[in-house]
Amino acid sequence: MSFVKWRSYSSSSTAVDTGVPQGSSLGPQLFSMYIARLAGLIRSFGVQYHQYADDSQLYVSISRNNQDTQLATLEQCLSKVHDWLLHNGLSPNPAKSNAVQFATGRGRRDEVESISVSGAAIKPAASVKSLGVTLDSRLSLDQHITNVCKSCYYHIRGLRHVRDSLPDDVAKTVAVSIVSTRLDYCNSLFFGMSAKNFARLQRVQNTLARVILHKRKFDHITPSLMELHWLPILQRVHFKVAILTYKTIHTKEPDYLFDLIRFYEPVRTLRSSSCGLLSRNRTRTVIASRAFKHSSVFIWNSIPADIRNCDSLYAFRRHLKTFLFNSAFAT
Repeated sequence: MSFVKWRSYSSSSTAVDTGVPQGSSLGPQLFSMYIARLAGLIRSFGVQYHQYADDSQLYVSISRNNQDTQLATLEQCLSKVHDWLLHNGLSPNPAKSNAVQFATGRGRRDEVESISVSGAAIKPAASVKSLGVTLDSRLSLDQHITNVCKSCYYHIRGLRHVRDSLPDDVAKTVAVSIVSTRLDYCNSLFFGMSAKNFARLQRVQNTLARVILHKRKFDHITPSLMELHWLPILQRVHFKVAILTYKTIHTKEPDYLFDLIRFYEPVRTLRSSSCGLLSRNRTRTVIASRAFKHSSVFIWNSIPADIRNCDSLYAFRRHLKTFLFNSAFAT
């Protein structure tokens, strides 16, 4: 899999002489309308893409047999996109463009040397940052977890200095807002991550709990987490994926996730027919098993039927957290 990302469109020589002030409420919507036709141009080449504000990402799947063909298609698409942007007074910024090749095992032998973006040769990097998540070429998330732990420990040290001056409820609120939010950000991507990385994040949460409750370093942490009513890191990941699956099933949005969901339909009438289960999909690789197509099925089917059939998101969240909490701290 090859991935190209560019961002921060800059004005070209035929600059747009009209617009709205920077930071205005209409700015994002008008910009999205302005570049809406760019999506159709990218799709015409059969290239997958994602767009968020001025951040555009293009994806192509390559193998040893079609590497040259797919790379040529990608570069041709990038060339046409560059021409379209120039025609409309914009241009991608090669200095802020990145490329990465996701591969494991034997796929790493066929590395791409460079990709042409706006006439500049971009060499695939070891990792790129996409919407705050650092993605390395093996999708191990090692570097991202390192960044998260470093940021969390920095804020925990600051909280420790002022902890004695804060009431217990305020300390807990501050801890959740500045540390727990970092642990939860995009944590649905952590499904299937290595046990080592989960242990690193769990140590961050344990340290935070000790600071809030004035516990010593070697005090047993489970009672502290139960007192704070915090789900451990693994259960928080399952909670996030389950919530995302519930929303996707009931709202059918976003389309690219709803298209991945298949309900279980047995060939004959069984008791499981009315349980709201999802159909399992087979996969041959570990990386593929971490995708939403597989993680959603694994987690959704492990939830009791009465929770899956909740008629509101509020009730689903409440019962799901209770179920995961009891599972994590079962005695």
